Amino acid sequence: MSPIPPTGPRPTTMAGAMITLRIMHLAFMAGVGLFAVIVLVLQSTGSMATPSTPPNQPSGGQDLELLLGIMLGAYALSVLPATAFILPAFRKKAGIAAADASSDDDTDAPKLGAIGFYTTALLLRAAMVEGWGLFGAVVALLTGNMLFLLVPVVAVALIGMYFPSISRFERFYTDALDRASRETF
Repeated sequence: MSPIPPTGPRPTTMAGAMITLRIMHLAFMAGVGLFAVIVLVLQSTGSMATPSTPPNQPSGGQDLELLLGIMLGAYALSVLPATAFILPAFRKKAGIAAADASSDDDTDAPKLGAIGFYTTALLLRAAMVEGWGLFGAVVALLTGNMLFLLVPVVAVALIGMYFPSISRFERFYTDALDRASRETF
């Protein structure tokens, strides 16, 4: 019995797959960065609403800022370390897919079998970091504290740090084949 072929569209070339992945990464970076710029512009033009408190009343804005700051920190402590485990989690599956896709007719077939797992891993990582960055921009928008805009800046830097490249994919691919061969035989 032959193995069930993978479902869904497969990239036709390595170059096409890498271009698509790079465009998606740029979109993640642009989304976070542009939202942070919008918050900054709203703050600098005075267009951003600020919470008002009646005279002689304790400020509720400080409580909100503290609560949102704690939530942002908890988000970072849960999501950012998790991103380190995403790529390794997909290596074995990518190696098995590459081995299954081996073909004498198409020398890129094994790499095309693995690129989907690489793409999924990188997009998951970027999406998790993007969510944290967007939340930081929202906290800055809600509290008026522009220090929270450091979060989107760091998020864009982190997404950029893992920007897809052929050499990074080649390392992933080689490690995936190695890991799959060690764990399946």
